[in-house]
Amino acid sequence: KLDLNGFRTLGFSVKKVDYKKEPVALRVRFTNQFKENSEIYVKNIPARWQDYRINLSDFKDISEWSRMREVSFVVEGPGAKEKRGVLYIANVKLLK
Repeated sequence: KLDLNGFRTLGFSVKKVDYKKEPVALRVRFTNQFKENSEIYVKNIPARWQDYRINLSDFKDISEWSRMREVSFVVEGPGAKEKRGVLYIANVKLLK
């Protein structure tokens, strides 16, 4: 039941390890109490730390930000199918 009204941006840092040269993507998904879902894809996760900022307004299918249930990060892509490697996510924050 987190109220995210007033926040404008989701920030986080991410890097992959041991995925060799296979591309890996990250699906970032918000869900609210009314079961509205919206997701953004971050493609080609690098092997070095990279900072990302996503505007909450880019999550088009969320109409009510005052009763959020969860944010999730899902690893996808050809590299993820092997189920080898590690994806690190750090410094997750909401910015006003």
